[in-house]
Amino acid sequence: MSKYISLEKLVDDWEKFEYFQQINSEEIENIWSCFKSYKSKILKETLQLNEYTNIVKNTNGECNYLCQFFERDSEKFFASAKPGNATNYGIKMNSNGKYYCSKKITQNKVIENANSEQASQYFFKILNNLKYSMMTFTDENKQEILDYFKKDRVIAGKLILKIIAMNNNGNFLYTYKTEILENIYSYFYPEKTGVVT
Repeated sequence: MSKYISLEKLVDDWEKFEYFQQINSEEIENIWSCFKSYKSKILKETLQLNEYTNIVKNTNGECNYLCQFFERDSEKFFASAKPGNATNYGIKMNSNGKYYCSKKITQNKVIENANSEQASQYFFKILNNLKYSMMTFTDENKQEILDYFKKDRVIAGKLILKIIAMNNNGNFLYTYKTEILENIYSYFYPEKTGVVT
């Protein structure tokens, strides 16, 4: 199998991408409504830990918790951003109602069963990552945003990429897998490598 994506495949995928961009359904409107609600809470720093991670999925038409929303609920139109494992979200709620806190979050050791108060002490780090993800990319600030994530990223990179893509709608491809992004980049810029990672 070739390392590079064919131009025909790229054009075909782009046409599908443009098709989905034109759909104006109630489903997309609901996704955008949830996205705007999360963006507002993130920028105002009012997003709560239980709105970020939970084990209860809403079935009454309301927005699910943020990780569920970005990983699965918006997948149909904006692609999957599964981090491989829920622990890559930095903090995740366990089935017993306690919280897993990653070493990146605690900067010390993994906490398997933190109570809500303990987990909330680390949540500001996630909120900071989310705030940077919600910035609009411009030529003036893109290096600042990239530098921030190289140094201070504590949540899954795929989640960050998806939030950035949705927040800058139409400016990025809705794909978050490094291998695919590297292949597309190397197709157009074969002399450069490792730029995406």
